[in-house]
Amino acid sequence: MDHTPWRVVLYVIDDFRIHLNRRLDYLEQWQIVLYTLSFVLFVQWVRKVLKFEEFVSFRQLWNDSLLSFSTYKHKWEENKENAYKELEDRMHRADRLREFYKYLPDRGLPPDDIIREATAYKTMSDILFERGRLCGSLYAVEDEDSNYQRMTKQVFELYSHTNAAFPEACPSIRKMEAECIRILCSLFHGGAKSCGVVTTTYRNSAHKNGIRRPEIIVPLNAHVGFFKAAKLLGMRLVRVGTNSKGQVNIGAIKRAIGRETCLIVASAPAFVNGVMDEIEEISQLALRFSVPVHVDASIGGFLLPFMEQCDYPSPAH
Repeated sequence: MDHTPWRVVLYVIDDFRIHLNRRLDYLEQWQIVLYTLSFVLFVQWVRKVLKFEEFVSFRQLWNDSLLSFSTYKHKWEENKENAYKELEDRMHRADRLREFYKYLPDRGLPPDDIIREATAYKTMSDILFERGRLCGSLYAVEDEDSNYQRMTKQVFELYSHTNAAFPEACPSIRKMEAECIRILCSLFHGGAKSCGVVTTTYRNSAHKNGIRRPEIIVPLNAHVGFFKAAKLLGMRLVRVGTNSKGQVNIGAIKRAIGRETCLIVASAPAFVNGVMDEIEEISQLALRFSVPVHVDASIGGFLLPFMEQCDYPSPAH
């Protein structure tokens, strides 16, 4: 008698089949099919609830149950107070005086006093800037007397009382904004019909296809703005890792693509480390699965159109 491991497994499966048939011999075939289908649909429903409904969280339920114990609740309150104190110290680390205006002054302040106060406030950010601790946050020219600084001050004086939210009242702002967008579209080969700064096309297209909460595949090196956009638009983020070079892992993107995927995010360059993702490979993968790709070029991407003029080969973007 053959007792190889595979033969033993087949014996076990066959015994289970015979036992199951005996236990279900009172059911008709259509009942077995119906019960099996109902069980599969129930499992799929539970999976979607646990995946999409934010209020369903076993971790949250576990924490809430632990808070009913006084010892754990006291420890939790202590940790919360320590976190508040640490956050306050980090937020005000550049403010030596830590004196705050909490009420409207009884009388108006002279312009010189307001300018003096604003100048004192400005030194708080100057401390961090002089230490070289800021990157991608502020854009300034070291020479305060340069033509660039004078130009920006004069333009701001001209348009400081305008409101871009009302294009009919401020047609000059509307025109300048449209021209800036068109210039950028031309630089990045957007085409004659490319336009806009915010789009809901991918989400709305997914909704039309019956997808309740579309998914965005976002690499760990992507811009943090995608997290805020996903929350505002009611979309779900699927985070994928990077390789040893800091680029997004193409294999991880492929494994993350599902029927709810409405967009793949790539970076040129990445917000975190300035590395270019493999845009061509990501595009080919997206074409294979019919998923749109958004190439983010927030930090440093403006230099890409000018690289060829400097005899530097520009990667695909």
